[in-house]
Amino acid sequence: MAKAGTYTFYAAEDRTDCPGDLACSKAGYRITITATGGTASSGALTVHASIAKTKDDEGNTADVTGIAKAAFTITRVAQSALPLTGASEARNNTMLGLSVIAAALVLAVLGAKRSRA
Repeated sequence: MAKAGTYTFYAAEDRTDCPGDLACSKAGYRITITATGGTASSGALTVHASIAKTKDDEGNTADVTGIAKAAFTITRVAQSALPLTGASEARNNTMLGLSVIAAALVLAVLGAKRSRA
């Protein structure tokens, strides 16, 4: 959402893979987001969100009343570099895992040689 305006979304559970022995919800929700003010890049965009239940769990039309409201301001924060994403930790964990596998293979080969002797 980069500019002011009203945006409406509908949310419901994807029931295409719902097995016959499981009762999947048929509830539906209308999510309305109203953005006013500047733009996301200027940091002055104010956003109000509301959620209304439009269908109940059986799929019947529900009384459209707000079940949650939120108001917040999007603030742009200047970053001079990417924040830590965990890439170095993932690399270290991968190297440790490969080292353990290599050590296990070496020990298995040595164990097999000793048992033949």
